[in-house]
Amino acid sequence: MVKINGNIIDPEEFTFKTVRRKSLNVKAVKMPYAFEVETLEGIMKGNAGDYLVRGVSAEYYPIKKELFERTYHDAEDEQAPAESPRPSLEHHREGETLLVRIDNIDRQLEQDVLATLKAALERVEQQPN
Repeated sequence: MVKINGNIIDPEEFTFKTVRRKSLNVKAVKMPYAFEVETLEGIMKGNAGDYLVRGVSAEYYPIKKELFERTYHDAEDEQAPAESPRPSLEHHREGETLLVRIDNIDRQLEQDVLATLKAALERVEQQPN
């Protein structure tokens, strides 16, 4: 249930998109005992085996063991990721056609390039012949 200005809204009416958490490093400790911690939202409780996390703003909060173990991993065990290849551009003209090839392009850069090309084509179409 979601309330907006006192009106109950079915969350399924919203268009959800898939998102990914930013990769931030936080500090965490698995607690051997049940505990309470003062958070930005008030006092929260954790059970033995849950994790106490210190966030990027030095705030503390508990995370249930199951959720923590599904969404976090030990950054100290992580090997440095291999550097991804940089995009490379190749182009040539065949008569009146310009052929462009971009290798190793990520989705955001691809969208930016396509938007730029679309805007350029619209400007060309608006020019008098």
